[in-house]
Amino acid sequence: VRPHTERAVVDMTIPVGGPGGLGVEAVSVEEQLSMRAKSSGMEDISVRATGRILIYNAYSTEPQALVRRTRFETADGKVYRLAEAVTVPGAKVVDGTIEPNFLEAVVIADQSGDSYNIGTTDFSIPGFKGSAKYEKFYAKSKTPMTGGFAGRATVVREEDVAAAKQTLERDLKTALATELQGRLPEGQMIPSDAIIVTMTTASVEPAVGERGATVDVQIKGTATALAVRRSDIEQLVAEHNGSAI
Repeated sequence: VRPHTERAVVDMTIPVGGPGGLGVEAVSVEEQLSMRAKSSGMEDISVRATGRILIYNAYSTEPQALVRRTRFETADGKVYRLAEAVTVPGAKVVDGTIEPNFLEAVVIADQSGDSYNIGTTDFSIPGFKGSAKYEKFYAKSKTPMTGGFAGRATVVREEDVAAAKQTLERDLKTALATELQGRLPEGQMIPSDAIIVTMTTASVEPAVGERGATVDVQIKGTATALAVRRSDIEQLVAEHNGSAI
């Protein structure tokens, strides 16, 4: 005995939600993927070292404004400049004695090149030379100065990032679909075209145009689907064809 089967194409509109409509349940998942790709650009680049310093005021209880590009100098003459204007808070007076107050700030090397990549050190402020402030305003490294470079190097190209994103988006779409299916309660299904997928670039390091033999790209994705009971669909199709299941 062989059961009789036949395949039929059913063209019908099924209402969703509301009185008499098909019941649906929203299912949503999130995933993120990352990959490391090779950089393919080659350019002559010039980059200045940067780092963070602590600027001390041991001069008076009055705050001291320092303009953008104020110079800070090491003992061997290397100059770094403030990235942004700051105001150093006034010193504290404890039991009649002045105690220095400080502020953290970012500085950038006055010139490009790896010779400005240095460890932690002390800084003076040349602009105060010749005044009483010169000995009482000073700075100390909070971090080493890093990133300085001058020469020909491998850099990240837009095409490198685009190729990595294309691969990640393809894999992420598959991962989201698999995760959605795994979240479905037994007996439910997701109709075709009932999935909305959104993807965003989470990070690209180093950025396009920056030095680096490789680039790390990370993307995030969200997939939301409307799930329905398979038995409800089968019943509606059967009724449309004038048969019963």
